[in-house]
Amino acid sequence: MIIYLVYDIMKILKLDTRGKEAKILIQSIEELPSLANVIEKGDMLLGKTERKIKLGGEEGRQKSVRKTITLEIKVTNVSQETESLRVQGKVTKPTEDIAINSAHTIELTKGSEFKLKKENWFNYQLDQLRDAEKSSQLAKVFLCALDDECASFGELSASGIKYLGKISLRLTKKRLEEKKLNEIKKVAQEVISRAGDLQIIIASPLFWKELVFKEIKNINPKVAKRVLQADVSAGTKKGLQELLSTGTVDKVMKGVAIAKHERLVNKLLEEIAKDKLAAYGRQEVEFAATGKKISDLLLVDKQKLVELQHLIETVEANRGHVHILDSKSDAGKKLKGLSGIAAILKFK
Repeated sequence: MIIYLVYDIMKILKLDTRGKEAKILIQSIEELPSLANVIEKGDMLLGKTERKIKLGGEEGRQKSVRKTITLEIKVTNVSQETESLRVQGKVTKPTEDIAINSAHTIELTKGSEFKLKKENWFNYQLDQLRDAEKSSQLAKVFLCALDDECASFGELSASGIKYLGKISLRLTKKRLEEKKLNEIKKVAQEVISRAGDLQIIIASPLFWKELVFKEIKNINPKVAKRVLQADVSAGTKKGLQELLSTGTVDKVMKGVAIAKHERLVNKLLEEIAKDKLAAYGRQEVEFAATGKKISDLLLVDKQKLVELQHLIETVEANRGHVHILDSKSDAGKKLKGLSGIAAILKFK
């Protein structure tokens, strides 16, 4: 069965799990981390690449020009650069003067269209592609978290939160009301000037967010229409990070992977604290898998996926879900502190 899916940004042009092939168009570099976890050694990748050819005779002056060709390689390694994936492999079919089995690299970046064929598609890999589609549709969101001492600013995208700095505040009860209002105005003006056309979330403990929202509405009612409010415990980086676990962010993010992973890790930590439905460390997790106990298996990146393949197969065969977390995300860092492998259990 072939299913055609078309989205606004990243596109899975064709997904044929029976034929074991997917055709993908990359239209955002935000999708690259997810694709890096899907493309693996042994896969067949068909894509376009450039090579230099020389024009002119051997005795005369020669000039080099770049020519685009389509090439299929059997993947040997995948590495992520800032704005691209470098997929190295061995050529499977002779193309022009490129010999079979010769080493070649195909660079995948924004605008690249390629075919990927696997011997076996795991459910978690299909989930990663679908999450990448959702992530690529996510408009960036401007964040402001404040308390009585500071206001911190950030920009949320599919790859996480980019911290944009903070300003100091003095909003204690001892300050005069007029001076308090000046501090609130300062935050409102910062939000308006920095946010541009982005969706905005303002968060705080207590009532500071309501005061900032009210001031934004006074200054620029159109900007106020793009503001959502949320509760956090502090106006620091920690407060910005807390937003990933709130329902307010979910309204904007529509279930994108980073919010889902944050919720899963928080759930895991709660279960560990209660000594209930959690396991971490390879030995504990593998024991839980043999007992068909795992609801959600959490792993960091794909460095050990080859040696954990049997574990993944066991979990998916017993209707568990596998999640690959980015080691640079807050959720990924927390999981790395638990050896990089953990599970939420169906039963103890």
